[in-house]
Amino acid sequence: MRLAGPRTWISLGRSTTPVLFAVVLQAQALAPDVHWGANTFPPVDPEVRLSLSLNRFTEFSKSGQRYNDIDETFGFNMLHLSMADQVPAHPDFTFTLFAGGGPTANQPTSFLQNDFLHNLWGLDSVPFDDTASGWDYACGGSLTWSQEGELWSQRRRLFAGAGTSLGSLYNELYGHAGAELLLPSLNAKIGLLDRYGWLQGGNTLPEVADAANIVQLYVGYVPSRLDTRNWFADWLGNPEFGLTFTYDTGLFLETGGGRAIDTWFISLRVKWPDGLMFELWNDILNSTDFGPTMGMTFSVDLYSVLQQRWF
Repeated sequence: MRLAGPRTWISLGRSTTPVLFAVVLQAQALAPDVHWGANTFPPVDPEVRLSLSLNRFTEFSKSGQRYNDIDETFGFNMLHLSMADQVPAHPDFTFTLFAGGGPTANQPTSFLQNDFLHNLWGLDSVPFDDTASGWDYACGGSLTWSQEGELWSQRRRLFAGAGTSLGSLYNELYGHAGAELLLPSLNAKIGLLDRYGWLQGGNTLPEVADAANIVQLYVGYVPSRLDTRNWFADWLGNPEFGLTFTYDTGLFLETGGGRAIDTWFISLRVKWPDGLMFELWNDILNSTDFGPTMGMTFSVDLYSVLQQRWF
């Protein structure tokens, strides 16, 4: 066996109109989710979030083509605890911290990719041979400045910051910057982010690119509030549905240690004001299904569940 090395404080009550969803901000994207296509917009308001992240790396495509020199298929299953809060003396700055880990194994990502998603979409299964087993971990943090203002009479947020991620997969020092524009008349918002990181391989992935640039476009929408008369739906609140389109210049290298392999991803996220969130990401835009092919996260913001700050 290989041993490798909050709640968004918002005023969206259960009776709040959907146009106020604009203050719903992002949840923190964690390693290795960011290089598998997850939304990586930084949070601004306080949250303490418990997340289960599942990411799959496949060495073969559906046709049996090999991705690169990596001769194993990985299923990274990590439980993370992350927090974000404003710097008390400087409220325009938000810091984040996270740590997590878990077993690396073929399941459950093999079932989710082949037996569920590919079966649902009528696609061929992705073959695999050797599968990695062991334990992996990641930890890190960031500091982000943000400022709200107006653009074309619409609310906008600018942000910029830097952070680091350390772990058994890889180590990364990165900077990010971007903007979000809120469109209350459409119950929508759009965001653009650029993230540049300097990378170093870890015990699990010793050969990675020297640097990677991630560009993301996010489009979010909150439908009109429906009176479902269902206690569970009322407790969840009105969800925000979002699509994130990601271009990553690549964490992984071509065969023989050549250039980085760039990848396009798309993710679907559903986030409720009461703290629950689900996001699914996939490399379907490449039509390849090998390398960093898919992943998902289920998370809950403990601030929202407890309805109070507890530290």
